Amino acid sequence: MQRYRHDDYLVRGGFKNKNLQMNKVTAIAREIGKQPVLAFGNLKDDASMLNYAISGNKYKSAAFFVLCDDQTRELGDMDKAEKCRQLAVQNGWNTISMRDDFKTIYGEDIKRTAAPSQAKKELATKDKSVDYMVFVNKTHKLLDDYEAKLPLITVKNSFGKEFQIEPETYQHFEQLRTALKQKGIQIELDSVYRSVARQKEIVAEFTQKYGADYVKKYVAVPGYSEHHTGLAVDICLVVDGKIIDDNDEMIAQKEIFAQIHPLLAEYGFILRYPQGKENLTGYSYEPWHFRYVGQETAKKISGAGLVMEEYMK
Repeated sequence: MQRYRHDDYLVRGGFKNKNLQMNKVTAIAREIGKQPVLAFGNLKDDASMLNYAISGNKYKSAAFFVLCDDQTRELGDMDKAEKCRQLAVQNGWNTISMRDDFKTIYGEDIKRTAAPSQAKKELATKDKSVDYMVFVNKTHKLLDDYEAKLPLITVKNSFGKEFQIEPETYQHFEQLRTALKQKGIQIELDSVYRSVARQKEIVAEFTQKYGADYVKKYVAVPGYSEHHTGLAVDICLVVDGKIIDDNDEMIAQKEIFAQIHPLLAEYGFILRYPQGKENLTGYSYEPWHFRYVGQETAKKISGAGLVMEEYMK
């Protein structure tokens, strides 16, 4: 199931409840191009634009609601398990569990209190024609007109550094970053989209700094870099308050990357240049370089232990 951001808008309302009154922040989960569905409480699961029977209420006389196309409908009181079952069967709805601190929700008190960020506004207008399987390596050059058609948004990492990135890639990167943060691991954007012109500058800089042999191993020829796609993400680590972005120091963080890499496919990413595949990818091991291909494809590639060079045959 596709994941959706739950913080596109924040609303605060005095939610009237048959058993209690409360005020709480509520997130609207939304898919681009469709009306919002309200998600109450600490929603950790996926939220789609389907209708839902809402459960997870500790009160026996639980009520259920649907908010779709900006209409709120109270569906009445009944035992939560029975009501959920009936609604799911009758309407083909999915059932999700929410926090157990609310009952009936009345929509008239809900007010928007925070506008979406510019990145989220731009995400709403993203180009659906992006080829998430675009294949670029040392022998496959990016199409000359790709960059001109690529939708990009401007985002910042936690240090305030700006990057350009394809919208859906950023959406899923943020989900990955949040999941890792819950495990005590902090990752940040370090390098994302680079134009062909910028790649030429990097080749010159790295050749001067590290030498031609290093550049051959780690730096793509302009026009042949995944970073031109907007779908590739190089990360840095923050460990004990220290930024780790040096390649050798990053490679040394084996324990941290051993926790990061198994999570990549869940959020649509693959490790693009893994160990043992150098003869296929043409690059040495880069534990920091992730490529967005979408969740379904990422699971296929990672589950089979493949790299794109093998998968695209």
